[in-house]
Amino acid sequence: MSDQLSAHAKWAGLSDGLYLAKGRCPSTIARHLDDCLGQPEQVLDAGCGTGAVLASWPRDIERCGFDHDPGLVQYAAQRTEPKLRFEIGTFNQPPAGSFQSVLALFAALQYVLDDEARQRAVLALQSRVAHGGALAIELGPDPDTMHPPAATWTRWRAADGQWWLRRAMASTEDQTLVIDFEFHRGGPASPVVHRDTHRIQPVTRRWWIALFPEPSWAVRFDHIPGGGPLLIATRT
Repeated sequence: MSDQLSAHAKWAGLSDGLYLAKGRCPSTIARHLDDCLGQPEQVLDAGCGTGAVLASWPRDIERCGFDHDPGLVQYAAQRTEPKLRFEIGTFNQPPAGSFQSVLALFAALQYVLDDEARQRAVLALQSRVAHGGALAIELGPDPDTMHPPAATWTRWRAADGQWWLRRAMASTEDQTLVIDFEFHRGGPASPVVHRDTHRIQPVTRRWWIALFPEPSWAVRFDHIPGGGPLLIATRT
């Protein structure tokens, strides 16, 4: 891929193997979501990344994924499953339409570090949920329970047989979780071939629940297989 693409897009080809190694199987996640969301007929995935979860959906339904990163959308668009499309978009301007289920996985909304901007994003996604439908948000770390590990190593084998290793070092900075990633081709003694940094804003459950007032919304919690807590807000 072009050097002009983001770090996420340039490394998209390795992401499926990485997440499988971390216990986040796209097909397992998709099956779980299809079941706990009542087998929706239209799904919108906000911040879809490589599109792996939508492409793994267990039923032939209308699926749309969007991401602000053009390189990731280009990568996802190579998936050719029926009734599946990908668009460039932002949380504040999601694709038009009404969907029975809207997803925001991998703590995507907690990459929005400003509370007001995150609130606007949630309200925009709410506007795409059909009556009787649901907005499902995978929550990231809660500031009351956050204890960043010193370092976490993940090893996996890519489709070409090459072994990779990713080192994640987490720390806190001004109430933000900062995760520095180093990618090694081979073992830990091999040179670092790529570095990347993620910043995530820990948000309490109370903050999320406040955005879904009764009687318009009913909130419950589930859990993503291999991932974090899942807030499911059903529009009544």
